[in-house]
Order: sequence, then structure tokens, then C-alpha cells
Amino acid sequence: MRNQRYVPILSGIFDLAVALGLLIFWSPESGGFWWWVRSVPLFLFTYMGIGSLKRGFFASDTEIARMVAGEYNAKD
Repeated sequence: MRNQRYVPILSGIFDLAVALGLLIFWSPESGGFWWWVRSVPLFLFTYMGIGSLKRGFFASDTEIARMVAGEYNAKD
């Protein structure tokens, strides 16, 4: 199977781009209700993006192939 390392890297870049878009284009007043609502997806996309980039750069080719095939278990 060919190297599929680009899949988690692109996924991580996309997730971080969404988080950056939330920061730039949705800026409610600080401390308000919508500021807290925005912080939840902002945190989630940042967390998922960093995790994907970490897997893309440091996981073995076998782990990446399993993840891309849908056989990835986060507990492994």
C-alpha cells in the first residue's frame, strides 16, 4: 500500500483552518453567551487538528494505513 501520510496531515490542516476561521470571522463580545458557545467548537477543532498532525508526523505507516482504512482504534 502506498504511503498515505498526507491524509491525517491534510485533515489536521483543515481542522486548524476551521478553528482559525472561527477566531477571525466569529468574534462576539468577550465573556458573553456567544463567546462561550464559540469556544466549544474552537477547542474541539484545535484539539482534533493537533491530534491529526501529531499522528501524521509521528505514527508508523502501518498505523496510518489502518486509520485510513477505518480500522483505527484510538485505544491502540
